[in-house]
Amino acid sequence: MGIKDYLTALQRRWPVVVVAGLLGLLIGYLVAPGAANQLSGKGSYVATATVLQAPDVKEAVASTTLLVTAEPVAERVSKMLNTHHAPQDLLLKVTAVADKPSNAINITASDVDPQNAVALANAFAAGTVDEFRARHAAAAAARFRSLEGQLTEVDNQLKQVTGFTGAVSTPVNPVLQARAAALSARYAAIYGLLQETANQANNPTGLDTLSPAAGATFNAGAFSLSSTTARTVVGLVLGVVLGCALALALEHFDTRPRDRAAAGRAYRLPVLAEIPQARHSERRNFAVITASEPESSAAEAYRSLRSSIMFTENRMNHFDREDMVLDRSAVDTTQPPQVILVASACAAEGKTATVVNLAACFAEVGKRVLVLDCDFRGPDAHQYLGVSPGTGLSNLLRSTTTVDLSLHVRQSDIPRVDVVTAGTQLERPSTLPARMGNLVMQARELADIVLIDSAPMLLANDATDLMPYVDTVLVVSYASRTTSEEARRASELLARTRAPAIGVALVGVKGRSYRNLMSYSNGSRGSDRDARFAAVISANDRAHSDRHWRRAEMSELIWHPSTPAPNGFLPERRP
Repeated sequence: MGIKDYLTALQRRWPVVVVAGLLGLLIGYLVAPGAANQLSGKGSYVATATVLQAPDVKEAVASTTLLVTAEPVAERVSKMLNTHHAPQDLLLKVTAVADKPSNAINITASDVDPQNAVALANAFAAGTVDEFRARHAAAAAARFRSLEGQLTEVDNQLKQVTGFTGAVSTPVNPVLQARAAALSARYAAIYGLLQETANQANNPTGLDTLSPAAGATFNAGAFSLSSTTARTVVGLVLGVVLGCALALALEHFDTRPRDRAAAGRAYRLPVLAEIPQARHSERRNFAVITASEPESSAAEAYRSLRSSIMFTENRMNHFDREDMVLDRSAVDTTQPPQVILVASACAAEGKTATVVNLAACFAEVGKRVLVLDCDFRGPDAHQYLGVSPGTGLSNLLRSTTTVDLSLHVRQSDIPRVDVVTAGTQLERPSTLPARMGNLVMQARELADIVLIDSAPMLLANDATDLMPYVDTVLVVSYASRTTSEEARRASELLARTRAPAIGVALVGVKGRSYRNLMSYSNGSRGSDRDARFAAVISANDRAHSDRHWRRAEMSELIWHPSTPAPNGFLPERRP
């Protein structure tokens, strides 16, 4: 794929890119700092209190900083402020930063209320000091008890050395004298530590409030867009990049033909016309675009398709009335095809809409058109043509007597277009199409053009049963709906049955427009030039098809024996 192909793929899959970009934008915004405050629309006030740790305290100031956000401190603060907030919620509003050179700890509290911020900062400072002193007092008390035990043990040893239980005396033995001196010195040291520890336990110090919070300041950082914008932009960019990657991956694995070249390769047939995508309201209301909006781009595209069919040689025009099938050895190149079977590979590809719009296009040029609704599994041609279902082909095919098709032809809402509906006896529809020979022969006598609607080729055998009775087969494919595999199977079916396939009508093409032609032919140009413009479009389309097949990968193309060569698509010049 080239750069142009990549850009086309991204343009086709733009919703994927947009959704991924928006998701990235949202995620980046939500994870940015201050996003919660911005979403709530509330500002934030901050207040800072500072506590100072004594230099003689053995613990590092960093360890004491961790004490600020400990749960015991939060519980003290909760009791101190008599608040209904849980201690864990209070911890979310407080941060502590150590200043190692000065042994200070800055405690910052934030709240939407400035007074609450000040009270919270001071409460955490006081709670930290109280918790610090309580822990140090507990540690001093434990150390005091340990020293007391050591002092008692040394005292007992000293008594044993001197051998005197009442008062301490000096022994006569030099060894005992030295031992007694050492024990006395150790006793004095332990006793001094005991006195110091008792003082620490009774009057704990080491951490004091240096400067309480006096006032709160508005935290502009909560509304600053610097970090939020950065993360939001990064999220947007990552979302777009991932969206592009996903779009290209979907494009790579999507094998559905969506343009002229892809459809031609998939079906191994020339694309006769590209029909723009119809509006949803038009599809829902069964509108015949060629009749309701004759100046629209879709109507011009259907006229292009009509011209392509009219200029195509009829290679199967002899009808054997004995077995009611076409004698394919007889060739008459002077007449266009009269009976046209409109088929599709799958359902919902615009087959019936193509039938009725082609009928309106043929009627525009003075042809008498008869539509045979042979889609017995899902008939709806009557809804487009404004007639009720009533008695139709299924009733005639199940009749045990000789039937006259002309008695059941009904006029539609479109002038010069008649229709025979599918009828009402639609049970076991697979048995009906093979009996259509006699009715098709009668239809040839009733109209200049006979258009036959049928069930999808890959879902039922109905279209295959009808192929022996028609002059040509027009395949309808909806862009980006049928897969390449389904198109290949349909092409193989046409080749296997030696069906006289004329080409493909690609329906639902996005971006296809005849807007310039419409604006040129609008107003003073007059309707007498419409047919010539349509012929020009048709000629251009056929020439484009001719050039495409000549430069395509011919090794991949399988031409049906009954299909004219590519250079036969253009009509022969006549003097």
